[in-house]
Amino acid sequence: MDKVKIGVIGCGNISDTHHLRNIKNNPRTELAALCDVNEKRASFCSVKYDVPIYYTDYKELVKRDDIDGVLIAVNHDFHREITIAAAKAGKHIYLEKPMAVKLEEADDIVTAVENTGVKLLMGCNRRFDAYNVLIRKLIIDEGKLGDIVSATHAKSFDMIRLMREGTMSDDQRKYADIEGVTDKEGAATWRFSAGKAGGGPMFDLGWHCTDLLRWLMPGGSCFCICKNSNNRFVTYVPTRP
Repeated sequence: MDKVKIGVIGCGNISDTHHLRNIKNNPRTELAALCDVNEKRASFCSVKYDVPIYYTDYKELVKRDDIDGVLIAVNHDFHREITIAAAKAGKHIYLEKPMAVKLEEADDIVTAVENTGVKLLMGCNRRFDAYNVLIRKLIIDEGKLGDIVSATHAKSFDMIRLMREGTMSDDQRKYADIEGVTDKEGAATWRFSAGKAGGGPMFDLGWHCTDLLRWLMPGGSCFCICKNSNNRFVTYVPTRP
């Protein structure tokens, strides 16, 4: 069977520590090309994963006829633009969470995928954890846990450490002389921008909490509470029905 050829757009920490390695080691996939606006970062991953083809413009990657699908792991505010371009180019898509920074942008992504007929998989990877698969089986398939009335999912995230240290991987940190790889601006601080990140912790690891609750208990209502460690503020974020 021919391998599925994947192009990865975004060579930051999440790609370097998870996605690139997994694609490279999967016997059914081929890591065909890389892209990052930071050429030094793209070059670093190109050498590390033995992928000779890399770009700094995602448009050059998605127009390649030999690429079957793309994995998009970039700043949240670019999700809509890049995903729609990939869909129009006929590429199947794995999109890191969250889908977009605004509901309207998420709707645009869904429309583009439906119109082009490509497949879109969101980064809901926690659904595939063995224990979550078992819980869903017990709740939905077998009904052994009865009627679930309420459930809570909590997650903590050290955003201050992230801002201080940046989002580079351990391997990237070893090459501190590579310009841009250790640049904390853009790599970390964008997560603190409402326009770029969309919603702070709720749009980061909080995505997994909300997704799992809705996946394990479909049809139920869900609301989220976000607060910092010293309890100075609390934000309630309603989810779309």
